[in-house]
Amino acid sequence: NYTAARSFYRVALSTLTVSEAFNASRRPTPVKLTVGHPVKVQQGTAWLVGMVSDVNEDVVDVMFDNGTEADNVPIHKVHMLPVETSAIADLRLHLCMNSAKCLHALGCTQDAIECLTFALTVSSEHIPALYLR
Repeated sequence: NYTAARSFYRVALSTLTVSEAFNASRRPTPVKLTVGHPVKVQQGTAWLVGMVSDVNEDVVDVMFDNGTEADNVPIHKVHMLPVETSAIADLRLHLCMNSAKCLHALGCTQDAIECLTFALTVSSEHIPALYLR
């Protein structure tokens, strides 16, 4: 039953989105930073994403994704990023693909295209899987 399946996938995707929004809007709990944890660091008006490479008492060293490094960054300029497990990312991708399949079967081809476009924006590393679908 494609109609029921489409509703299920829509609710599941909405639940994932609401969960992400809730986690992004709440204040992070004061958890001690550890080496290897993904963070974003405020530098001027920009935020750079990186990974903690060393932890000292009130400062950390960070290696950024763009290849640069920053030593002795004050803790108040560092925000921990949530670690999304690959299972959640895979679930989101499968929900989008199955939702698009249901929409196409129901004759809502434009909605199916929008669903797959959303999947590409969220997880562009899965282009081959989306192409085959």
